[in-house]
Amino acid sequence: MSPGSNNATPSKTSSTHWTWHENKAFENAIAVVPEDLPNRWEKIATQLPGKSLEEIKDHYDALVRHVKDIESGLVKLPDYRDDVEASSERVWDSMNLSSS
Repeated sequence: MSPGSNNATPSKTSSTHWTWHENKAFENAIAVVPEDLPNRWEKIATQLPGKSLEEIKDHYDALVRHVKDIESGLVKLPDYRDDVEASSERVWDSMNLSSS
């Protein structure tokens, strides 16, 4: 899954700020540009003006590490069911109170 970066030390650009829109463009680009395309990273870069190839590859590497952490259980996922149930209970309670 590595984009071909052999540099073991983090680069200066690995902490570059990415906006929500840039992240969405990045996600869309890695989803639609085939992994086996010889110039994949250059094609992805055309969708991200202002980001260098190094920044894009670093961002991809960080994404891969994050996914691996999630899959290995190192990152606790939020329990959205609790939020939905609590919200539903509040709505139900308000409906019951208003009908009395």
